[in-house]
Amino acid sequence: MVRNDGGGALRDLLESELRPYRDAAAISLNGPDVGFEARAYSVLALVLHELATNAAKYGALSRTGGQLSVEWRLTETESCEIEWLERGGPPTRAPKLQGFGSVLLTRSIPFDLGGQSEVHYESAGVRARFVIPANFV
Repeated sequence: MVRNDGGGALRDLLESELRPYRDAAAISLNGPDVGFEARAYSVLALVLHELATNAAKYGALSRTGGQLSVEWRLTETESCEIEWLERGGPPTRAPKLQGFGSVLLTRSIPFDLGGQSEVHYESAGVRARFVIPANFV
């Protein structure tokens, strides 16, 4: 089960989103047991789905041998910091237009949760960092 009472566990959400790509890429998930309340879980589900979809179309999950590492930790303030790192896919670059997906990745966590979002399109692959405030963890 991925969700309960509207919220859910981060690891379960990641495993659900990334399950279709397990055979094509090396996927590493590493972090403590962390759950989110309903609002944060819903926002994060959209963000992770967008990242996974983009990685499958254009990034590390689009070819055999790609690598995706997702690591998370609780900070000193009990916020949850999530790092997404793609390597081994085609070279990436920032989108030329700010479409719905780009806006979702960069604005939804800060706007809806008061957290932080950073997405970097490096030639080696996408690197992203998100911080979910403690009151949603």
